[in-house]
Amino acid sequence: MAEYDGVVAFSSHFREVFYAVLLITIVCGLGVLYHPSNTDAATIQWLKTTATAGSGAIVGLLGGKGTS
Repeated sequence: MAEYDGVVAFSSHFREVFYAVLLITIVCGLGVLYHPSNTDAATIQWLKTTATAGSGAIVGLLGGKGTS
């Protein structure tokens, strides 16, 4: 991480990982919200768990960048 005049520059690898986690989290979150039927409880639970884990990963990625 480099800092130029108060602006933090992220590496391209960090951006790729961050955007991948963000995309997976958004897709799973929308899957929970717009699931057409509530008959498949296992799928809905998997989507909720993945969205929750993705949210934690985003916070962890950003928190790790802030401390390094």
